[in-house]
Amino acid sequence: MQGWIKLHRKLMENPIWDDANYLKLWMYCLFKASHKEHEILVGNQMVKLGVGQFVIGRKALADDMNRRVKPDQKLSEKTWGRYLKNLEKWQMLTIKVTNKFSIITIDKYRFYQHEEDEPDHVVDQQLTNNCPTSDQQLTTNKNVKNVKKEKKIDESEDLDSGVVTHSPNQMLEERFIQLRNSGLFLSAEDYQAIDQVIQVGVPLEKALEWLNECFARYKPKYSGDNISSFKYCRKYILDQFHRSKRSEPPPKTPDIDPFLLKMQKIEEEAKKSRGETPCPS
Repeated sequence: MQGWIKLHRKLMENPIWDDANYLKLWMYCLFKASHKEHEILVGNQMVKLGVGQFVIGRKALADDMNRRVKPDQKLSEKTWGRYLKNLEKWQMLTIKVTNKFSIITIDKYRFYQHEEDEPDHVVDQQLTNNCPTSDQQLTTNKNVKNVKKEKKIDESEDLDSGVVTHSPNQMLEERFIQLRNSGLFLSAEDYQAIDQVIQVGVPLEKALEWLNECFARYKPKYSGDNISSFKYCRKYILDQFHRSKRSEPPPKTPDIDPFLLKMQKIEEEAKKSRGETPCPS
């Protein structure tokens, strides 16, 4: 990969600046985006890309984003896919899904990568109008509510297949953000904690129920104290899950017909009288 890109200082006002994974993903998208129209061969298919576009698959995205990352800090393919979907939700890019790959388009790419002869004050105004900043759509409760009205359940699209699914992870994420009532971003640790709850085998219905309980029973230690991380909720949910498993009644033994039991006993006694060794039941 050759060449360079331009970054505007207003990026520091964008909430993704405060999250290393989102910032890294956004930089990756800018690096991958084409600066001119051209065609590429994807498998046996010729794909025409415009300015600000690139082709990606879910596995390739995860491989690139996890390169040179410590094993315990790597994120799954699904998690990186959700990060990318959130960038689309926040109107930073759009995703066109095909049955084999996805075409990513950086929204307002020409505004980010303007020509040298374009006045800076014009670009500055364009960035202000088109990029989500700390006082725009990403951090206002009003817009959070609007997002929830438009999509009560956040849909996740497989970047490779185009199949829309209602992921249990997504439903837990949405519910946690709603209960937390502060910010749209989840940290890498939050995503990992949610993954662990699902991987352990906690039923989604019970996980949502215990998540609600966790917030309802939380007692703040001081003014402004609240639950900010899903790691706290993970412990509560897993404790409840293991407690419910221990309290499950043992499996019932099948009822044995008294007549058959009596006949079996008579048969065993008859075998003993004939000197035969009874077969173990």
